[in-house]
Amino acid sequence: MLTHLALTLTTTTTVASGLCAYRLRGRLRTDPLTGLGNRLALVEAFERARRRTPMVAVALGDMNGFKALNDTHGHRFGDRVLVEVATRLRRCAVGGELPVRLHGDEFAVLIPCSTTDRACRRADDYRAAVDSLDVVDGQPIAASMAFGVMAAPSGTAELSALLATADDRMYGDKHITHPTPEAPCAGLFHPLEGMTSHAHPHDRQGLPGRPADPARGARAAGRGLADQPGVVHRGRPVPDRPRQGPVRPAQAE
Repeated sequence: MLTHLALTLTTTTTVASGLCAYRLRGRLRTDPLTGLGNRLALVEAFERARRRTPMVAVALGDMNGFKALNDTHGHRFGDRVLVEVATRLRRCAVGGELPVRLHGDEFAVLIPCSTTDRACRRADDYRAAVDSLDVVDGQPIAASMAFGVMAAPSGTAELSALLATADDRMYGDKHITHPTPEAPCAGLFHPLEGMTSHAHPHDRQGLPGRPADPARGARAAGRGLADQPGVVHRGRPVPDRPRQGPVRPAQAE
């Protein structure tokens, strides 16, 4: 009887410990506000994707005008907007894709793919999903997100390099024409199929409106991005904030 009781207690303790460890593992990989994955989840999913697909892409997204929204409606409302954005990103994900929240109003999506065209088309799908958000808690809003995408062959892909280049392309997306069915990669992606991720930082030299900054990749991987000054994105102004470097005027839609 005592042996049976001891065995039962031991089994119960083992199961409880395993459950606690499982829950802790999940919490460490989950953004507490939105329920999306976090940076750690992105790193682990990236390594898995490298072993399973010929190419891997990262789309980096940053909300347009989010600071102005916070200033107007308050941070609590801003948090509700982020939760709704996260919900749309999650619903849009297919086939091993993983949307995560990196920091503030900055999100990323891991996109396992076979071609660069597939990566940028999926990024446009995520953009459209965010753009569909027009009401939060009964309050009309005009949500939009700038995206930048970078892909590389799985054998040479490095997450930090993909994030750095996607960051610069996201910045350029705030300034140039949005994709159309005839040009799905406009503003999102400069096709570099076959190039290794080690060559990507040099590609940033030719991006519009911004000098190359080798240190920016580390910053992009560690914190959110500032709203860009004086830019009109799909007819919605982004509040002015001082910054260095030339500003390229937005093109007419």
